[in-house]
Amino acid sequence: EVAWRARAFGMEVRWSDALLDLVPAGYEWTRRATLEELLPQVDVLSLHVPLTRTTRGLIGTRELARLRPGAVLVNCARGGVVDERALCEALEGGRLRGAALDVFAVEPPAESPLLVLPNVVLTPRLGASTIEAQRRAGLEAAAIVIEALGRSRG
Repeated sequence: EVAWRARAFGMEVRWSDALLDLVPAGYEWTRRATLEELLPQVDVLSLHVPLTRTTRGLIGTRELARLRPGAVLVNCARGGVVDERALCEALEGGRLRGAALDVFAVEPPAESPLLVLPNVVLTPRLGASTIEAQRRAGLEAAAIVIEALGRSRG
């Protein structure tokens, strides 16, 4: 979805995926690259990966330094994928123009210096706000209430 929206704004879409070798059907207009190739080519780096052993700290000081000066980082993936201290340094030092985040390594991020930077956009995590997720949460809540009522009659 991000790729389609970026395309609508006339952006050239490049992507990297360590597990996917082929361009997905319908996305032939995108360009695949390794992460190393991708970093110096992009103005906006948008992350969409799970937090795993291999993605923890995926974007740190070295990777941020490889981005174009004035680039923007968007992390809507998982907290821990980006080294927040390195991101803060890149933003404060003017290396990056800005960042947009809805995840942090520690949540809630009460002590994060990213909270006060003027070039950071922070939004609440809405990943579970899909229709399907809300329906599932409602069903789980109803099941818990039914179970509790059944025990109280017991």
